[in-house]
Amino acid sequence: MLQNLGLHRSAYTTVFALFLGAATLLTTPLAYAAGKNVFHVEGVTVDARAQDELTAKALGLASAKQQAVQLLLARLSPRHDQDRLPEADAKTMNELVRDFSLANERFGGGRYLASLTVRFNPAAVRDLLRDHQISFAETRSLPALVLPVYQMYGTNLLWDNPNPWFDAWRRVIRDDPQRGDGLLPLEAPNRDLSDLTVVSAAQAIGGDAHKLNAIARKYGTTGVIVAAATVLKNQRGAATAVEASMTQYGRESRNAAPSRRFDSFKNETGPDFLARVARHLFTDAEEDWKNTNLLSESLEQNFTVLATFRNFKDWLTLRRRLDGIAPIRNVDIARLSIREAMLALRFIGELNQLKVAMAQRNLDLSYIQVDDRWTLRLQDARQNTSLSK
Repeated sequence: MLQNLGLHRSAYTTVFALFLGAATLLTTPLAYAAGKNVFHVEGVTVDARAQDELTAKALGLASAKQQAVQLLLARLSPRHDQDRLPEADAKTMNELVRDFSLANERFGGGRYLASLTVRFNPAAVRDLLRDHQISFAETRSLPALVLPVYQMYGTNLLWDNPNPWFDAWRRVIRDDPQRGDGLLPLEAPNRDLSDLTVVSAAQAIGGDAHKLNAIARKYGTTGVIVAAATVLKNQRGAATAVEASMTQYGRESRNAAPSRRFDSFKNETGPDFLARVARHLFTDAEEDWKNTNLLSESLEQNFTVLATFRNFKDWLTLRRRLDGIAPIRNVDIARLSIREAMLALRFIGELNQLKVAMAQRNLDLSYIQVDDRWTLRLQDARQNTSLSK
């Protein structure tokens, strides 16, 4: 084997020692960001007036930081607990906020305008929620692509223009600056000519796995959500009642939510009505994600898994990704070689939650029945992005 590698025994020993040394250094947690950091709140508007700009800035910052805290706590907590979310006092705020930055600052006439980004201390946020007995989730999903299919008079519309349902979803996803910062980030397709050649409305509503895989690959997402709206009532060309549903196609599962009827409010415009329906479906889907991934610290488990990798670079990537997984509390390297590592994990919650959380970091945790053991590998190393049928 040493001859095949083209190394003398002493050189091979040196390389392996460096490998082990780097692995030892990695016992210190490293940050791995799959998209935006869950504990960062971006784009909070600062807008305040006072007798002078400096006073306006101080007042505006204090108010915007409070708003950022509430946005973060709402992001992490389930809907049924959000009426109990605490308001942070000055002392608690200092503990929660790690640092912040400002962009697009403008002064004038006693007014101060800016865009605020706040980076929070995760441990302090968790302690605050625990102290108030509020459950929370931290696992952020990989982005999913939304395909809005509008069904009217027996016809399925997707890329057609007009498609008011498509416009409603694009409005909800792209125009709300906080909407993309939640635990379930969604993307809207560009609606260009090449989209039409990848998947049709009929194929999307029919759940054609091959076509849905193709559109997911085009946009670099690991999931597709087909959002369907069927017009039940129409007035002056605008829907006043629809039946709407969402079906999620992911690597590990296919989940279909029950259809629901929505009626427009009095004096509500057609675009506003459909945007409200889309926002409602979006919020429900994110709420389901939170409830599935709520962390239960009352259940702590120890777990041994064999991690396999092709080379040293893959090992470093795998180790970094492990450090970003919310349920994991500790990782010990029990054994390490050139192609594999035996890892002892300590985590909270259920094993399925750990598996889902790992999948969001592009890690595949699988049980090998023949060997009677769990294995861990890079998802992208398997080159498997297919969605479940």
